[in-house]
Amino acid sequence: MSAPPRPVLQARGLALRYAGAPQEVFRDVDLALDRGEVVAVLGASGAGKSSLLRVLAGLQPASAGTLLMEGAPLTGVHPRVAVAFQDPSLLPWLSLERNVAFGLDFAHQPALDAAERRLRIDQAIDEVGLSHARHLRPAQLSGGMAQRTALARCLARQPAVLLLDEPFGALDEVTRGEMQALLRKVVADFHTAAGLI
Repeated sequence: MSAPPRPVLQARGLALRYAGAPQEVFRDVDLALDRGEVVAVLGASGAGKSSLLRVLAGLQPASAGTLLMEGAPLTGVHPRVAVAFQDPSLLPWLSLERNVAFGLDFAHQPALDAAERRLRIDQAIDEVGLSHARHLRPAQLSGGMAQRTALARCLARQPAVLLLDEPFGALDEVTRGEMQALLRKVVADFHTAAGLI
């Protein structure tokens, strides 16, 4: 009988204290993300959720604890971890399609040939239902469309882990529900793990 699969991203005893701060932002955090799973971290504003996401993404080193990506120590940004923040941070002079492609330019992944690059961009845009809007600029997008563009930018990287920092907070109730359903679909279709703050 084979051993159960390892979590794609695992935290053990994580803690974060900023230099000179009197107390830790968080401590003793244990977390495991498995493929096909969405895990939400809940807490009050200012409780350290966004700081935790930055540590999980490899953007901020932890003060203590261990962070593993597919069983190996994660000590910085990993090409298979994609992050989307509440502000989609779309470049206003680029089309939706070019904003998605921009995510591949800075993905710290091996170079893709033109055909694979085109396939990933098209697949990501199709997955979030924005094929009809691929040539629009960010100013022409609704809030929900902008969030879906940010999600497509992450998906084009084909991440093993998708980390989302309050991606639906600024959306109305109907759009929020649509985005939550889309996230569940994306996690299943891409067989990725998602952490939602």
